[in-house]
Formats: sequence, C-alpha cells, structure tokens
Amino acid sequence: MNQNYYTWNSETPIPVGKTKITVLSGFLGTGKTTLLNSFIAKSGMENVVVLVNDVGEINVDASLIRSSSQETGTALKQVMELTSGCICCSANSDLASAIFSLIMEYSPEQIIVESSGVAEPGNTFASLFVPNGYGKKISDLLDFQNMITLVNPDYFVEKWESAQSEKKRTHLLLSDPRQPLIELLISQIEFSDLIVLTHADQCEESVTIRAKLLARSLNSHAEIIEGSNGDVDPQMVIRKRFDGQNTPDGTRWRSLLKNHEIPHGHNGHSHRDYGITTWLYRARKPFGHSHFVRIMKQEFSGVIRAKGFYWSDEQPDRAGFLSLAANYLRMDFTGDWFAVMCDQGRKSIDQIPESLAKVWDDTLGDRRQEIVFIGIDMDIETMQNQLDGCLR
Repeated sequence: MNQNYYTWNSETPIPVGKTKITVLSGFLGTGKTTLLNSFIAKSGMENVVVLVNDVGEINVDASLIRSSSQETGTALKQVMELTSGCICCSANSDLASAIFSLIMEYSPEQIIVESSGVAEPGNTFASLFVPNGYGKKISDLLDFQNMITLVNPDYFVEKWESAQSEKKRTHLLLSDPRQPLIELLISQIEFSDLIVLTHADQCEESVTIRAKLLARSLNSHAEIIEGSNGDVDPQMVIRKRFDGQNTPDGTRWRSLLKNHEIPHGHNGHSHRDYGITTWLYRARKPFGHSHFVRIMKQEFSGVIRAKGFYWSDEQPDRAGFLSLAANYLRMDFTGDWFAVMCDQGRKSIDQIPESLAKVWDDTLGDRRQEIVFIGIDMDIETMQNQLDGCLR
C-alpha cells in the first residue's frame, strides 16, 4: 500500500482532537515486534496504524507485522516504514512528518511507534516537540499514552555486571559521541512508563529479580511487569500511564535533584521494598579537580547510578556535570554558573529560574556540589569523607 505524504503548514486544516500514541523501545532482540503483533491480534482496537523505524535499508520488522496482521485478520490500517536513520535524533523531522501523514490519511484511533533497537526514547520524545519549518509541532496533535521499554533480563544483567567488573572506570567527556552499550540500555529504561521484562520465563529467577531491582533503581515512576514471548495482556499496553511531569522526571536521579527530597547526611534514604538507597551529596566549596576526578574514577562500592552538578577549581566560573552509569563516567563543563552571568551583567537576579531559586545562596549564587548517588549497600560515610576530602 502506497503512503501519501502531507505537509503541515499555515494553510493545512488542523485535525479535530488529538491522536493517541504509544512509543515502543528496547534493544535489539528484546521482542518488540513479537509483542506488537500479539497486541494487534488481541487488543480488539479497530483503527490502529504502526510506524516502524529501522536503521537498515530493509525493514524486516515492518514486513513481519504486515504478514501477521494479514494472517490474523486484524484491523491494522497501515504499517509505515522509516529507514532513513534512527528516529531519536532531534534533527530528524521524518518521524514528525510521518506521524502527521498517518493522522491526515487514516484518522487513526491509535498510533504505535516501534523504535529501532538503538533509539533513546527520551530523544525520540523530545524530537516530537521540535517545530517544523512552518512553526508547527506534531506534539500538539498527540495524546501520549505510554513510553514502553522492553528489557531482556539475561542480556541486561550480563552487560551491567560486565561493565561493573572492569577494574577502572572509563572517563568520557559529555560531548564524546561514543556511547557504551550499557548507557543505551540505561537510557531506554530511564525514560519509560512501562518496563516489560521479556523472556522472563527463560531466565533464572535470581536474574529476573536482579533486572527488576536495577530497573527500579533507575526509574522510580514506571510500572514493571514480566512478559513471556510477547504474551502481555493488551490492557497493560492500552492503559494510559504517561504523565507530562512524572514521565520525563521518572528517572530517579532527575526526580531527586528536582524535588530536593532526600537527606544529604551520612544515612541517605532507603527504599526498603527494593533495598535501594539514594544519597545526595551537597557542599558549597569547590572541588580540587584532579583529586575529584581520581575519586570518581575509583569504585564506590554499591553505586548503580550517579548524576549531578559539581564546582571545580579548574574552571570555577563554569558548571560541571557528571553522569555515572555502571562503570562509565562522563564529566565535563557545560556553561557558566548563573551567578557568574549575573556578576558579568549578562543576567539579572530577577531572572533566576525557579529551579535555581531553591538552591540559591546570597554569596555563592548557584555554585555548588549537588550529586545524587543511587545504589545498594553503599558505604555512604566513606563516600562522604572521600568527597569532603576533595573540597578546597
């Protein structure tokens, strides 16, 4: 079936109402297509269109979905392929254009996007809010239902433990285009409303429990369920979970930093149901840079994830940002502290963002150490002493 393409400009009639959309993510081989076929066959929905992204020239998944739909006689209106690259690139407008064309052509009840195995759902989501050449944003026409991530417990735990077993952390700049596989897997888990542990019936129970524990430590918002060979209750997929606030902030570290809700003493905050501890390190003195980097590159026992801002004596006017995922550490300077911009006349005090007003100091402004650590059985007292020892 050929697909007509539409351009959304100032003269294009705007469709009435919003179209439901669900984005399906997960690494290669997690069973996205299998789950999607099962959902289409069992859901009973009458007007569903599917958009399948693949980074290769031949979209095998799209062919499988078409074939399955024909065999089961389901009311799948259209399967559209995107093979021009990964849809999570914010500069790629193909996804928005494809979604708009599907809305105009079929007025679907639901659009399901199957992302490529290497797509980051956070970037996919953000790309839908980028205006086109006419200033139109496809997000204005969408009712987000779910950001679903499929995880193979065996594979995820294996890659996690492999990364953790390395004796020394790999240090990368934030701008380094290289992305370790474990970073991709973590990013897919962190931006989701529903995490499906696929092939759970083929895993040791201890592995499934470990995968669930790691997933919960990374995402405090998502519902986590187990699936077997794509056999998931369609209602679990249909039921709306997306929340404009909670989903983007479902990442545990982001939620904790944003809400400033955890203590920053030696005890941290424990989530007893999963044995997860969160600890926020804060200080108002700069770090000695080389000492701080050396400390962060060594293993803090039990740490699963860390993210936050740091103040360094190497570039004291610039805000540093770090991200620790498994055994990969990214650290770099992102821009000037807001206080520095105020001192230089580029900003004024009355322009302080609400998020910074909560941490603003009359003397230091927003210069600070504010790093969230998430882990299991972390030695917080030792970590506190080591980090305090970096202060100048």
